[in-house]
Amino acid sequence: SSLDTVGLIAGSSRCAAVAFNALANRRGTGETMDSTATYLKQELSIPSTNDNDCSSPLNGIKIGIPASFSVNECPPCIKRAWTQTAQRLQDAGATISIVP
Repeated sequence: SSLDTVGLIAGSSRCAAVAFNALANRRGTGETMDSTATYLKQELSIPSTNDNDCSSPLNGIKIGIPASFSVNECPPCIKRAWTQTAQRLQDAGATISIVP
């Protein structure tokens, strides 16, 4: 597995388009994780338990990591970045799953 194989997998072309637009920051400047998560929730109709609660802006978002994907051969700084990013996403409310 290599870093060039990581990509977006979505349940529909609409979901993929919404995610790509968020990743490409096509909604303007000054985006934050909170505003992007709010946009994704609105576009994908993800219910929020409490719209005023920003402590978990990615609640309802699922992120899959392929089981075959490995950063073991990467430099330590890449391993740290990968681990820290996954943890930050999880801390923000996303569900991180290993995909067989």
